[in-house]
Amino acid sequence: MPTIRKCRSDLMDREGIWVGIDPGKAGAIAAIKDRDILQIFPHQKNMSEIFRHLRLVYDIYHCYLEKQHTMPHDGRVSAFSNGEGYGYCQGMLDALMLPYTIIQAKNWLKYHGISTKFKRTERKKIVAYTMQKKYPSANLYGPQGGLKDGLSDALAIADYCKHQEFFKGE
Repeated sequence: MPTIRKCRSDLMDREGIWVGIDPGKAGAIAAIKDRDILQIFPHQKNMSEIFRHLRLVYDIYHCYLEKQHTMPHDGRVSAFSNGEGYGYCQGMLDALMLPYTIIQAKNWLKYHGISTKFKRTERKKIVAYTMQKKYPSANLYGPQGGLKDGLSDALAIADYCKHQEFFKGE
């Protein structure tokens, strides 16, 4: 017999959003409500404006921020800019007093049924395909048709956030 999951009743009466943040250099911020994508913002210099906009316009239930760390093959400049974006996002969430949780990529990948054993480029394509199926209106590709992997990752993180927070404490 299938398990019947109870959802958090305190979230059923409020209008709000879940936010997923991929803080990498090609990252993004995705905001979703139920099965609707509200917006996906590609990483840019004025990330503080995006956070402020979301906070002013919506009731933010929770944000999930993907933890960043260096890899052995990363160069010093790459490692520094990766950590800079991560720290910047964390600081903005703290400054605006938004509720957030730092998560590992392997957690949201596992939730979506995506193995971490794939090479990075293949895994990014699988994430985009999975999110495109779940959210058909998502625009995850650039004007030339190239995948903007930060957009699909942020959307996958937001979807994972919604699921984890909605069914928390059962």
